[in-house]
Amino acid sequence: MESAPLAGGTPDVLLRLFVTGSSQRSLRAIEAVEGMCKEFLGNGVRLEVVDVSETPDQAEHEKILATPTLIRQVPSPPRRLVGDMCEPERVIQLLGLKEYVRPRRAE
Repeated sequence: MESAPLAGGTPDVLLRLFVTGSSQRSLRAIEAVEGMCKEFLGNGVRLEVVDVSETPDQAEHEKILATPTLIRQVPSPPRRLVGDMCEPERVIQLLGLKEYVRPRRAE
C-alpha cells in the first residue's frame, strides 16, 4: 500500500498515513489524503500508506495509538493528525504545509 517514490530523489514533503485494513474509515482517509495531495500539493509530495494490521512493528515504532493517523515526516519536526482527514485546508494548516500548496490555475 505504499506509493511509488518520486523520480529525482528526496521529496519536499513526506507524509505517512497509518490505517487499519480496508475499513470504510481507512478507505475514506486514504481517498481524502490522496485527493489533497493531488489537488493542493502536487509532485513534491510522497505519500506512504501503512496498514497497521500488516505491519504492526512499524506502527509500534511510530507509537501509533489510533487510526487513521497522518504524520508529516519531512520536513522536520514531524507533525501528527489523528482522525478525520476530510477537510484538506484544515489538514494542510494543522500539518504546517501551507508553504507547499501550489498556486491554483485560473479556470
